[in-house]
Amino acid sequence: MLSSLKSVEVPLRYGYLCTRLRGKKQRLINKDGYAQMLRANTIYGVLDVLQRTDYASVLDKELEQFGSEQVIREIDRVIWSSVRQDIGYIFSRLPAKDALVLRHFFKNYDAKNVRIVLSAHQKFLAWHDIEPQLLSLGLLDYEALQRIYEKGIDGFTGTFYERYLPSLLKKEKFLGVGKSNKKQSYPLLQDYKEIQGFCDAFERLIYDELYVYVPNDTYGVSSVQRQLRIYIDGLNLLWMLEAKAKNISDPPKLYRSGSVSCETLQRVYKNPQATWAQVFPSVYKKVLSQSTDAVYVERSMRRIFAENMLSLFYQYPFGLPSVTGYIYLKLVEYQNVLAIVKAKSLGVSIDLSDVVVIPGR
Repeated sequence: MLSSLKSVEVPLRYGYLCTRLRGKKQRLINKDGYAQMLRANTIYGVLDVLQRTDYASVLDKELEQFGSEQVIREIDRVIWSSVRQDIGYIFSRLPAKDALVLRHFFKNYDAKNVRIVLSAHQKFLAWHDIEPQLLSLGLLDYEALQRIYEKGIDGFTGTFYERYLPSLLKKEKFLGVGKSNKKQSYPLLQDYKEIQGFCDAFERLIYDELYVYVPNDTYGVSSVQRQLRIYIDGLNLLWMLEAKAKNISDPPKLYRSGSVSCETLQRVYKNPQATWAQVFPSVYKKVLSQSTDAVYVERSMRRIFAENMLSLFYQYPFGLPSVTGYIYLKLVEYQNVLAIVKAKSLGVSIDLSDVVVIPGR
């Protein structure tokens, strides 16, 4: 009886939110919209296409009169603000327990944000200048990010990552780790190279050990975890292909949170007779049968992941996986538009294969 009540509770809790997100998904830029942007000769042509989308109401009507750099900044600002607003709305509607699980799914954004705030501190940039660049989607909210901006590594105190810092700093051989007044005191990273080294190590920690971890088994969590593991498999495949292309004999350092163990991948890499497609998930077998070019595989990996995240809408129409899928697709739209705008401004030719077209749009 209790289990049946729980299965009813989840759809009821997510009914309004997921219905609204499905409507938003249908208004994301479709294949025809991207094709029109790609046919445009300048960024002003791209702007004209965007002014026929949902972004028309927030884009400056007089933007065509400004220089290309200002147009690029405004397009970036408007779409990024839309991403932030959507995510803020989603978290305002989710129960605290489910919101925490969702933040675990996007821990990779903690790595992006930490790199921004530590680099900004080193360059003496003001917090109000960098805050709009951040996306509080992972486990570090804006308050925690501001502490890290102000205090460096000491700002991690009280966060989910605090327990991992001592071993991370010791492993990466950062100096200055010690104790002061019975309280852990971490090194101040002021040199650019040290900051980037720490950020690289922090990013690896997330992808290597924490990416697929979630604190509880909320409805549909295992399906999202499976997609994240397949994504990590794709990253490992790319590293292996790039290393092979450079004739590197030893396998690269691989992430351990994929569905295929690092030991298996290392054996395959060292064996010249091995067929890589046999060990990777089936979604990559067709890709590898067509080409082992790293650029082609990367494009295919992004498309596959978009298709998999979209499938969550249909598998879990009223649940956290559907919300996760929407956030990813919204971020894809931002990345696509920005890539097209930057290519147009530089006079670089790109086509539909260079963007991730949302299936069915």
